[in-house]
Amino acid sequence: MKNDAMDAVENVKYFTSNASTNVDRTSFITEEMAKQIAVKKSGVNANDVHFTKVEFEMEDSNYVYEIDFTAGKKEYEAEVSASDGSILSWDVDELN
Repeated sequence: MKNDAMDAVENVKYFTSNASTNVDRTSFITEEMAKQIAVKKSGVNANDVHFTKVEFEMEDSNYVYEIDFTAGKKEYEAEVSASDGSILSWDVDELN
């Protein structure tokens, strides 16, 4: 039974991931624009940024870009709306 449940979870992850990649993105902002929006919000120099994650996915029936990056001694996490570029969530942590 445990394997069946785990297989179901993996199938959901697979289909969710593929659904995001097969979407016509012409009505959304580009990945590059989403990255620029997140970097601008951070206030750091774009040359100092190292992106660790940039994903396009559906969350709560909306398409978003999840963007994680580091700059200096901080780690930034942003969720940017793919439809209008608004920042839906924002988190900054100090790196050790």
